[in-house]
Amino acid sequence: MNGREKELARAFFNANQRFSQMDSKARYFGTAHRLSLAEIHLIDYIGYHTECFANDIARDLGVTKGAVSQTMRRLVELGYIVRTPDVQNKSRLLLSLTAEGERAFLEHQKYHQEIERYFAQLIETYSQEEYEKTLQLLQRLEGIFEQGL
Repeated sequence: MNGREKELARAFFNANQRFSQMDSKARYFGTAHRLSLAEIHLIDYIGYHTECFANDIARDLGVTKGAVSQTMRRLVELGYIVRTPDVQNKSRLLLSLTAEGERAFLEHQKYHQEIERYFAQLIETYSQEEYEKTLQLLQRLEGIFEQGL
């Protein structure tokens, strides 16, 4: 690897690390409580998949059922989600957002929109070719990371 490639790789790793540090901090999403990354992502999932089950969340987010149950329990206690028995299968609990959970969901969407606005400002001066090359690089990296290197 030459100096140019190392410089680009290092810049990517540094930016990714800084973003991960920033994004993983517990924060308020228009709520009375600071919510962890796991908590807001569970709220986010339920917001997009109204009336879902813990098994669905675990499968789709690639986490254990135990992790979902633990996070779900805390969010129920804090008043962000409610569990109701499934009318078709009483052993399953249907998850949905409360008004406070809906507020957190909407504020989380705003948070992502704000990040997207910053990103748009960064690339607004890119030519079409620069944009396409950058997009191609990021998509390739995503594919590599998805496969686990």
